[in-house]
Amino acid sequence: MTLLGNRVRTTGRPRANGPGGRGRLRRNAPGVAGAVIVVSMAVLAVVGPIFWGAAAERIDAAAILQGASPEHPLGTDNLGRDLLARVLVAGRYSLLLALAATLIGAVAGVVLGTLPSVLPRRAARLATGTVNALVAFPGLLLAMFTAVVAGLGARGAVLGIGAAIAPGFARLTQTLAATVAGADYVAAAHMLGVPRRRILTRHVLPNIAEPLILNLTQALGGALLGLAG
Repeated sequence: MTLLGNRVRTTGRPRANGPGGRGRLRRNAPGVAGAVIVVSMAVLAVVGPIFWGAAAERIDAAAILQGASPEHPLGTDNLGRDLLARVLVAGRYSLLLALAATLIGAVAGVVLGTLPSVLPRRAARLATGTVNALVAFPGLLLAMFTAVVAGLGARGAVLGIGAAIAPGFARLTQTLAATVAGADYVAAAHMLGVPRRRILTRHVLPNIAEPLILNLTQALGGALLGLAG
């Protein structure tokens, strides 16, 4: 704030709670809502078992398969356990399984997508053809096949969803790596005799990390939805 005679002039950016701040919040309302939901789920996954763990495991033979009531807003299961408490507690388990499936798919996809950059020409063509075949294969069938082979249950579901996520990551990684491979600094590294693996880890992967991380966050939501199904 500066004084010019009897006038007062305010300098600097408008406050966040002013019209500009409110306008930005309105424009980014979907992003704010998504952030609130994600933070709420993370907090619930941490505090859920602490506050409602005992209620989720409490068996009540007199309240088996009851409907919604003030005592049990979502009813009870076949053992008389409160369904609302069990849903609140299961958030941590669901998020951990979704995170595991996403990481499996991302790691497998990145490794498969970067193979053409480090393998000889013929082996690189084989890796590229494998990626194309996996991308063309329906993801749902791939997930079901992997789940059946791995066995029913949480392990099979995680591996199946991870297998369905991997082809998309592999194609994205392969495309991004091919784009970066034509950069001048990569060509200079080749001329200096830098090994392919070192070029991949020092020059290629760091420059394609941002879109891969963005795709990772989207895949996490898909994995959570798939596990719920």
